Amino acid sequence: MITTYTTKCWGYIYRIRADFTRAACQVEMQDEDAKWLPAGFQVADVRHDSAEAMRRVLTQVAIAGGDLSKENERDIERAVSQM
Repeated sequence: MITTYTTKCWGYIYRIRADFTRAACQVEMQDEDAKWLPAGFQVADVRHDSAEAMRRVLTQVAIAGGDLSKENERDIERAVSQM
């Protein structure tokens, strides 16, 4: 069963979804146009852990923005804890 997880970070809402019981299931993330896109990894890559999947997506966003600072790492952890 596909489950969707939502959190807020840096003033934006982030959503991921996957069937976290299936190792080969692709994790997807929702873009700003509400389209679901592959996040670039499978459930097995995050050991079936939705929090780790969200952490990985938010880290990708920070890296793409050129700012994986300690402050952003703390923001990511706070956002993951609020899923």
